[in-house]
Amino acid sequence: MKTIHAQSVNIPIAQSSAVSTINGTLYGSGQKAIVLSNMDTNDQSEWDPVINNLVSDGYMILTYDYYLHLEDQYSTLEDAVSFVRNRGAREIILIGASRGGGRILKSRYQI
Repeated sequence: MKTIHAQSVNIPIAQSSAVSTINGTLYGSGQKAIVLSNMDTNDQSEWDPVINNLVSDGYMILTYDYYLHLEDQYSTLEDAVSFVRNRGAREIILIGASRGGGRILKSRYQI
């Protein structure tokens, strides 16, 4: 079994002046990123069973909390993508379930 280093991170958010960050967990590092978007429960730990299978050299994986319990989490996903890009990601893979899979990023985010 691989040893996976998990780092708690604060992800800056753009959609509110009242709250400046949301909680996230970053695994690994590299120029490729996998962003995992939550289901309706907004529980990052639901991704734990797949983290071991996804972690490999050259990849970072990000899980994160939603800012609010909204039907559309698009703006929170934009903030998560900006976060991994600022960490050096040049390629980004988006994986979402339920609410987290409801919308695809606009083409302006293609790298």
